[in-house]
Amino acid sequence: MMSFLLRIYLPQSMGPLDEYPPWVYELAYFSPAILFLIYFVYQRIAMSKWEKGIFPQKLGFNKNNLMKAYICLAARLIQVDREGAKEKLHYLHSHFNRYFEEEEYDIADALRFSSENPVRIKTGALWLNAKLSNEQRIQVLYFMVGLCFVDGSLNAREYALLNETVEILGISPKDYQSILSMYQQRHQRREEPQKQTRPSAIRLSSQILGVAESASLDEIKKAYRSMAKLHHPDLFATEGPEQQRIAQERFVEIQTAYEILEKRRLS
Repeated sequence: MMSFLLRIYLPQSMGPLDEYPPWVYELAYFSPAILFLIYFVYQRIAMSKWEKGIFPQKLGFNKNNLMKAYICLAARLIQVDREGAKEKLHYLHSHFNRYFEEEEYDIADALRFSSENPVRIKTGALWLNAKLSNEQRIQVLYFMVGLCFVDGSLNAREYALLNETVEILGISPKDYQSILSMYQQRHQRREEPQKQTRPSAIRLSSQILGVAESASLDEIKKAYRSMAKLHHPDLFATEGPEQQRIAQERFVEIQTAYEILEKRRLS
């Protein structure tokens, strides 16, 4: 056994095995145990951070870790508003199955762990801020707002967590309001069409494009072109399918808002 370990760890150019000093044999004998101990300590430190509610900032960037961040944020949002929890869990599974369909990840187990060891929003948002582009961070917010709107509204605690996340991610108030209005518009159109009056549709559409309700047609077109340059799905042609689909959904809401305002000005 000792000879086998020495053959692995030491190059043949160092001479016959019987010429090595005793400490070399001891090192070869104990090295597997030392490596295991180092790995165990590293894992334990990482686990202690999770248990303290800290998203590890040194965690490398890949799709699995990105999903961990998404799930940690989702668990915190569900924790502060359990109304419609079943529907929110369905939203999570649908979202990840649709946008991360190629990833093998136990969503239920990860969500259970995150619920038992809730991560501070600040630490998860800091990791995302360091790893993602501005547009990708906007898509994270799009996901979070969508989760909150599963039950049709935002409560004060959800709103506070979203505000904290927006500040850390460096998302502009204009983009934040636009996303909130997109979901309000979508919710009214799908779930409460009787509440989608002309004034409310104009108000939400104006907020989505970031213009005043009294904006002229030229101002509306300018705002639409500006948003198209930032959010058109073609800009995500080199991104993963999940990013492309989110961009497509968001752009549909931008187009709908533009059509509502354009029709108002032309009528």
